[in-house]
Amino acid sequence: TPLHFAAKYDLDDAVKELLSRGADISAVDEQGWTPLHEACAMGSRACVTLLLTAGSDIEAQVPNTDRPLHIALINERENVALALLEAGAD
Repeated sequence: TPLHFAAKYDLDDAVKELLSRGADISAVDEQGWTPLHEACAMGSRACVTLLLTAGSDIEAQVPNTDRPLHIALINERENVALALLEAGAD
């Protein structure tokens, strides 16, 4: 989705705009990832914060995928992992 693309490429202004227009924060792509998973993999702390504020599931796990925190950690995105932990990720 456009929100997946914006989250993946750290386009926080686009994420804001898409969220304001009602983009589905729970939509999954062909991998089963939500926009939050994409932002975590790429290290976009600003997009992670925007998505969490909009109500993204911090523990989102769909079949054959990891939770956002695990994705941040395996991709060595410490700043994103810290943001997730501060927001209550388990």
